[in-house]
Amino acid sequence: MNRCMHEAMQREYSDNWPQIKEAMSRFLLSQPLALRTTNRIWMSHSLPADRLMKDFDLSIFKKKIELQDCVKPGSAYILTWGRRMSQALLDRLANMLNVDIFLLGHQPQVTGWGQAGNNLLIIASDHNHGCLVHIDLEKSYAIDDLIRSVVPLSSIE
Repeated sequence: MNRCMHEAMQREYSDNWPQIKEAMSRFLLSQPLALRTTNRIWMSHSLPADRLMKDFDLSIFKKKIELQDCVKPGSAYILTWGRRMSQALLDRLANMLNVDIFLLGHQPQVTGWGQAGNNLLIIASDHNHGCLVHIDLEKSYAIDDLIRSVVPLSSIE
């Protein structure tokens, strides 16, 4: 995918593509890795997988993200590309991050959403069964409440 992206940028921007690539990199590195709401919901693309948790450094959330953080085994990479988290790891991370529920993406969901643990809801919005979650930041949620807040994108007028 990276090769195709570079080729497309070279085609589209010819001699200026290195500057465009650099600007895109700076923009992507400026984005937050995760969001923790006041009502204890964690939102991020993914979480560290069990097998990579030993290499994950929580200080990634307190520093400026550098390119080396985004390549394996950097902590931003681990946070972005994790799959298949055990309930034990989810419970450990919930305690470490001071949250109750995780709301993630990254893992395909045929129906647009799926529950993958006692405190993990995965949302997919990249296909015709895609969903979103309506969250009231003033309200506390249990996982079942959050599931009832799932909205199919196709139902929005």
